[in-house]
Amino acid sequence: MGTILANCITIALEPVSDSPTPLVFQILDILFLSIYIIEFLLKIWDSPINYWKSSYNIFDFLIVAVSLLEKIISSQMTISVTAHRFLRSIRAFRALRTISFIRRLQVVFMALVDTITN
Repeated sequence: MGTILANCITIALEPVSDSPTPLVFQILDILFLSIYIIEFLLKIWDSPINYWKSSYNIFDFLIVAVSLLEKIISSQMTISVTAHRFLRSIRAFRALRTISFIRRLQVVFMALVDTITN
């Protein structure tokens, strides 16, 4: 939970502009993404079958996978400024990983999903 909070703070502090992201924020982003990947791998190692039975684990996996994809795409390809902004904004979804840690937040999230889908 502390890692997610620290990641949210760095995302909020990161300057939003068309210029390249400052090196310190690039390093912190890689650090947080690495922590999330290690967490995923440890959970898979601990219980590979049960991991996929939890919708919150799947949600966490999707957020980490999209963040990793964003990192790969933005580092390997020359993309438009608009596409780069969109991919960078996806990192904000990492804050939603807190849902899997707080039971009351899970209830609120599920109520929101039920309201939207009905």
